[in-house]
Amino acid sequence: MAALDLSNYQVVFNADFQNATSLDRTVFSHVWGNPSSDLAFTNGGITLTSRASEGWSDIGFGTATTGGLAGWTYGLFQITVSLNAGEGVGPCICLWPANNVWPGPEVDLMESVDPTRQTGWYTIHWKGDDGGNSYSTQTINIDLTQKHTFAVDWQPTQLIYYIDGVQVHSTTQHVPAAPEAIGVEVVAAGTNPVSSSVSMTVYGISVSERKDAQPQLIPGTTTVVIPAAQVNYATAVDGQTVVASSSGHGFTLSGNDQILRASGGVDTVTASGNRASITLGADNDQVTLGGTGSVVDTGAGINTVNDNGRESVFMLAPAGQGVMRIYGNVFANGARFDLRPALTAAGWNGQMSSLADYLSVRAINNGADLQIAVRPTGWGWTGVATLYGQGGQTLDALLARAMLPGQPVPDPVYPPSNTVTLLATQTNFTGTTDGLSVIATAGDHTILLSGNDQTLKASGGIETVTASGDRARITTGAANDQITVSGAGDVIDPGIGINTITDNGFGNTFVLPAAGQGANRIFGSEFANGAKFDLGAALKAAGWNGDMTQLSNYLTVRAINNGADLQVALRPTGWGWTGVATLYGQGSQTMSSFLARARLSPPPASPPTPTTVTVASTQASYTATSDCQTVLATAGDHGFVMSGSDQVLTATGGIETVTASGDRARITTGAANDQITVSGAGDVIDPGTGINTITDNGFGNTFVLPAATTGADRIFGAVFTNGAKFDLRTALKGIGWGGQVADLGTYLTVRQINSGADLQVAVKPAGWGSWTGIATLYGQGAQSMTAFLQHAILQ
Repeated sequence: MAALDLSNYQVVFNADFQNATSLDRTVFSHVWGNPSSDLAFTNGGITLTSRASEGWSDIGFGTATTGGLAGWTYGLFQITVSLNAGEGVGPCICLWPANNVWPGPEVDLMESVDPTRQTGWYTIHWKGDDGGNSYSTQTINIDLTQKHTFAVDWQPTQLIYYIDGVQVHSTTQHVPAAPEAIGVEVVAAGTNPVSSSVSMTVYGISVSERKDAQPQLIPGTTTVVIPAAQVNYATAVDGQTVVASSSGHGFTLSGNDQILRASGGVDTVTASGNRASITLGADNDQVTLGGTGSVVDTGAGINTVNDNGRESVFMLAPAGQGVMRIYGNVFANGARFDLRPALTAAGWNGQMSSLADYLSVRAINNGADLQIAVRPTGWGWTGVATLYGQGGQTLDALLARAMLPGQPVPDPVYPPSNTVTLLATQTNFTGTTDGLSVIATAGDHTILLSGNDQTLKASGGIETVTASGDRARITTGAANDQITVSGAGDVIDPGIGINTITDNGFGNTFVLPAAGQGANRIFGSEFANGAKFDLGAALKAAGWNGDMTQLSNYLTVRAINNGADLQVALRPTGWGWTGVATLYGQGSQTMSSFLARARLSPPPASPPTPTTVTVASTQASYTATSDCQTVLATAGDHGFVMSGSDQVLTATGGIETVTASGDRARITTGAANDQITVSGAGDVIDPGTGINTITDNGFGNTFVLPAATTGADRIFGAVFTNGAKFDLRTALKGIGWGGQVADLGTYLTVRQINSGADLQVAVKPAGWGSWTGIATLYGQGAQSMTAFLQHAILQ
C-alpha cells in the first residue's frame, strides 16, 4: 500500500496537546460530559476517561458545529491516540457533520468496542433511503493500546485511510459533500461495561491541504471549496456556495443568493449581489455590501462592515466574543440587527419588561456614533457593535429593527423619504406620498403611483405604470412599456420601444420619440381632453431648423386603419416617412388641430434652474417666462403674466390680475378680489379670501375653495368637461364633519341658481341655520351632487 507523503500538504489547523494544560474552547467549542473530572492533561496528551462511578457518562470534544468555525470541506485529517483496554466502552475519532444533523455524513477514522483493543473499525455513516442511519465498516487489526496516527485524506470523489502514514483502505462510496467538524469521544457501547474506567489519550489533531490544491467543485452541488494557497477568489454564479476553512482570502461575490463560509484567517469580502449569506471566523475581517437582503455573521474578532446596500441583516456576537464596526446609513436603508445569539447568551428570559437590563444603546465619540451593548448576568455593559454616523438614533429605533429571541422577525423599516430606489428584484411598488420620486435602473416593475407631483424614472426593463395623481412626470427606458394615466398635467416620456399609453386624464403631455427609436401607441380622447405632444427633440434629430415654412417636409399626420386612427410621422433628412406615434380613435383630426397641441421647440440643453423673483409693491406688472420660476409679491396691486411651466406665484398684498398659460402653475393670492385666468393643465389655484373671479380655459386644474364666509369664488369655464377638481379640505375643516361620507350631505351641497344656469357650492357648519355659498360654477347648472363629488377632494 502507498505511503503518505506529507511533503505534498500544508497544515492549516493544528492542536498539539504535548504541553497543554487546558482545552482551547475557542477552537474546541463543542464539549460534552464532565470535563472538569473526565479530561486530564497527562503523558503528553489529553486523556478522556469514562468511569463506572459516574454512570459511564459519555465524554468528548470537537471543533465547532455552528458559526464561522464550523468545519472543513476536504483535506487530510490526522489524529494521534492510544486506548486502554476495557469492556463495553468504545472510544471513537471521527469527522462529524458540521451542521450537527445526524444521521448524516459521519466518517469514523477509528472506533473500537473490543475489550482487548486489538481490533477496531473504519465506519462511514449516511442517511439511508428510509431516513435512518445506514453505514458500512472495514475492520482494523492493530494493537490500539499503542500510540498510532489515524488519518483520512478526504477528496471530492474518495476517502483514503492511513495508519501511521501507510495507506490501509480507500473507498469512493458515500463520500461527504458538506463541511465536517473533527472530534473524539469515549462512549458507552457494545456490551455492558465491566471495567472501572475506560480512557483514550489524544496527542494531537491536525488538518492539512494539498499544496497544489485548486478550487474544488463538490460533485452534484454548486459548492466550491477554496484551498489555503489561493489568495483571491471571485464568482458571479448565482446561488453558489463558497467554503474556505483555512488561511485568509479576498472574496468578490457578484451573483445573487450566494453563500460564503470562511473561517480560516483574515478575510476581505466584497458582495454586490442580493441576498448574500456571509459567515466568517475568529479573525478581524472586512466586509463590504452593495446588494439587498444580505445576512452577515462576522463571528469573533473586531470586524468591519461597510454597508452600501439595503435591508442587510447583521448577526451580532455574544458579549466578549466579537465586535462589529458597521459603517453606512443602516437605519435609513432598512437594516436589521439579529440580537438573538447575544441576548440568549446574556441570559435574557424573553420578557420585554426586563430587556433594558440586558440591552442598551448609547451615543459615543462625541455623539457621532451609536454603540450597541449587552449586559450578561453578572457582567457590566459590553459593546457588541458600533454603528458609525448613527449617534442620533435611540433604543426604540433599534428595537424596531431588532431580531429578538422569541419575538417575530420585523420587516425592514424605512424613515420617511421623498426618494425611493427600486431594485431589479422588487417587481411591484405602490407610491402614495405626494412629491415622491421613484428611481428604477434595472429589472421589470409594476408601479402604482397615486399621489400628486410624483416623479418616476425607470430605465431598466419593461415597466407597467399606473398613475392616478396630478402632475406626474414619468420617464421610462428602452423596453416596450405600458403606461396608464388618469391625472392632469402629467408629462410622459416612454423612451425607446413600442410603448402603449392609455390617457384617461386631462392636459397631459406626451414626449414623442425620434424617428427609428420608438413608436407610441396612445389611446384616449387626447384632443378633447387637452393633451399636448412634445416633438422638440424628435424634430431636432430629424434635421428641422425651426423654419415653420419647412415644417411639412419633416412632420405630418395621416389617417390610418380605415380612417379610424391618426399616425404622427417624421421624415429625417434623407429618410422616408417614419411613424413615431399612433393616436387611436383620432383619425378625424387634421394637421392644424395637431399643431395646436404640439410643442415644436427643442428642449433646453439642461433642466431649467429654479429662480425666485420678488415683485415690489410699486411694480404694477410683471411677466414671468422662465420654467420653474417662483414669483413673490407681498404688497400692492399687480398684473401678472405667467407663460412658463411649473411656475409658482404667491401674491398676497393687494388686488391681483393673473394670466397663466403654462402647465402645472401654482397660484396663491390673498384677501382681495382677484381675477385669475388659466389655460394650462394641472394648475393649482388658491385665490384665498374675497370675491375672486377665475376663468378656466385649461384642463385638469384644481381650485381650492374657501371656508364659509371668508370668500366666494366665481369660476367660469367647462370645468366638468375639462376635468377640473375642487379642493374642499379647507372649507370642510372645522365645520363639524367627521369625515364620514354618509354624513356629508349635512354639511355640503350643490344647488342650481340663476334660473338653473349655474351651480352653487355651499356648506353649512354645525349649528348654522342656513347654507353659505363658497363658489359658483357658471354654466354648470345641469350638474348634480354626484357629478360634483366625482371632482371633489374631501380629505
